[in-house]
Amino acid sequence: MTYTRLVESLGEASPALVQAARTIGSPQIRNAGTMGGNLGTCSPAGDTLPVLAALDATVVLRSAAGERRVPFSAFMFGPRKSERKPGEVVQAIEWDDAGHSQVFLKAGTRNAMVIAVANLAMVVDRDRRRVRVALGSVGPTIIRATAAEDLATGLFEESGWDRPLRVEEAASARFGELTAAAARPIDDQRGTARYRRHIVAVMARRALARTGAAA
Repeated sequence: MTYTRLVESLGEASPALVQAARTIGSPQIRNAGTMGGNLGTCSPAGDTLPVLAALDATVVLRSAAGERRVPFSAFMFGPRKSERKPGEVVQAIEWDDAGHSQVFLKAGTRNAMVIAVANLAMVVDRDRRRVRVALGSVGPTIIRATAAEDLATGLFEESGWDRPLRVEEAASARFGELTAAAARPIDDQRGTARYRRHIVAVMARRALARTGAAA
């Protein structure tokens, strides 16, 4: 499944995944690059990977011995390190429909053709009443911001899952702080750890506002 096919096939069925796919490279790269490639390399900067984490996706692996399913949370160990064994290929990725309250955000050194300094996916599954926040490029693997998820869950519970969420400034700031606190960034040629934490907090506040409005 190339990124171009993904965008054309999913449309608005999975907004965060489509948004992530659109940020990848140029049209030529999106015509050749695949989600399986992101899973194969297991780079923490892979743009579709935080979305798969936030969707609680399952990776379907196949070999001559048969097929097995691995939750994404148990699939990725670090750069080029995964649960995939010799002889196995990524056959599919599966996830439950989580509705439209989801968003992907990416920060880079320019607007296109760039590896993420940090990226973030947030999925608010209003039917199942759960919130997932996942971070990329701020640690050796994809990181779930569980404390921020708990805070956001409480906000949606109080507001009502079937209604737009209007977030007070203090709650938004706290959500950003908790999300940034989950990050484990390093200093490298694309940015410092301090800068990465800052932009994670900014992206988190924006994600909460956007998913909250998408009732």
